[in-house]
Amino acid sequence: IGNASEFYKIFQDEIGEVYKKANPSREERRSWRAALDKQLRKKMKLKPVMRMNGNYARRLMTLEAVEVICELVPSEERKENLRELMRLYLQMKPVW
Repeated sequence: IGNASEFYKIFQDEIGEVYKKANPSREERRSWRAALDKQLRKKMKLKPVMRMNGNYARRLMTLEAVEVICELVPSEERKENLRELMRLYLQMKPVW
């Protein structure tokens, strides 16, 4: 659940391209979260939750979810990096 929370933050930051501009406003962050939740709801039937729970985390931490999220990420290079990051996470997951 902790990892899923961190990935959720990473997904939001990638959608907003935080690496290009430092210190985005609260409104910008809110719009990225809304876009992410809307996409997950539409494509994966995942309803947004206030607190990360186990079932939500399990569904979020899949390659399928990353593909859905990558549709929102503007940069092609960053999309590849996200996919690779999730692949590595899924390979390491059995160790935990």
